[in-house]
Amino acid sequence: MLKDLLPDQAGDEAGMTLVELVAVLAIFSIALFGIFGALDSLTASEARAQRRVAAQEATREAVVALSRDLRSSKTIDQAASPASATQSISFYRSDGKHTRWRVDTTQKKLYRELDVSTTTTPSWSVAGTYDDITTTTDGLPFLSYFGAANLELNPATTLATDLARCTVRLRLTVRSFRQGATRNYTVASDVLLRNRGSRGVAGC
Repeated sequence: MLKDLLPDQAGDEAGMTLVELVAVLAIFSIALFGIFGALDSLTASEARAQRRVAAQEATREAVVALSRDLRSSKTIDQAASPASATQSISFYRSDGKHTRWRVDTTQKKLYRELDVSTTTTPSWSVAGTYDDITTTTDGLPFLSYFGAANLELNPATTLATDLARCTVRLRLTVRSFRQGATRNYTVASDVLLRNRGSRGVAGC
């Protein structure tokens, strides 16, 4: 009698078959892969965005610092060659400090350097470094020179002496190249050399 009142234990304790277990695990794995894939994609996208913002900030900072130095420049040194004229510039600021800015296209760095020499031969000491900077893409020059009447001075065809004394405006083109960023970032800015103004120089 008691046996008839108890439930069928064998029927209630029947477990999942191996096929059902494999199917559940497969579905669960697919769901997990989808979730982790989405998280990985979001993380990578955020990292790229952060690198892009960092590149933009570094580029703007470099342009602002260089523009400030150039606006206080009094005399520009003669370039050693047309190529060096487009990649570096040295000058005396109004405070008397001999300053040089140059792009290292191999290291992809922009350097701000100060002359610490006590002789007439410059001895450059790095005072600031801006990483992930390049000007080689698209053939963009770091520096473009303009004389009176908005005339662009070509370093390849302009005498080094004229390039140094006749320039009244400089165009800076700074491009960042940060590994993993979605794209490069370029800032172009024109700087009027205040201590020369728009008068130009006699004979230029």
